[in-house]
Amino acid sequence: MTKIYFPREILPIASVLASFVDFLIASLIFVGMMLFYRVPVGLSIVTLPVLVLIQVVLTVGIVLAASAMNVYYRDIRFIVPVGLQLWMYLTPIIYPVTLVPERFRGLYMLNPMAGLIDSYRRVILKAQWPNPFYLVTAAAISLLIFAVAYTYFKRSEALFADII
Repeated sequence: MTKIYFPREILPIASVLASFVDFLIASLIFVGMMLFYRVPVGLSIVTLPVLVLIQVVLTVGIVLAASAMNVYYRDIRFIVPVGLQLWMYLTPIIYPVTLVPERFRGLYMLNPMAGLIDSYRRVILKAQWPNPFYLVTAAAISLLIFAVAYTYFKRSEALFADII
């Protein structure tokens, strides 16, 4: 059987894009609810595309790494949901960042989703500008995760066809 080349990044990125469509639909419903409840929208809403872009870069990075690891270690698909659930508790989704003690906040903000969730909360619910430090930290760590994951994926892909 001959090997046909196609960019293997397409497969994991396609799964991210499929989920992104769900995100857009949920966002439309959320906007409808905001309009219904007359939630005030500030000028800071213009930063929303930047937040989404950072989130997509982070997500693609994680998906590339997980998909490459899944080729070698089949149990990754069972570990990822548990890891995501643990990660959710380490992210200020159901509590504000201000509940994290000040002395741990710098370490805590190394979680890129912490800065993103705080920024989403500020922009959407409070009509405030995102904290620049949190946003830059989230963007830098997301880009780093993406770069490392993409490098790992590219180095691993030569063996994908042989293993699968």
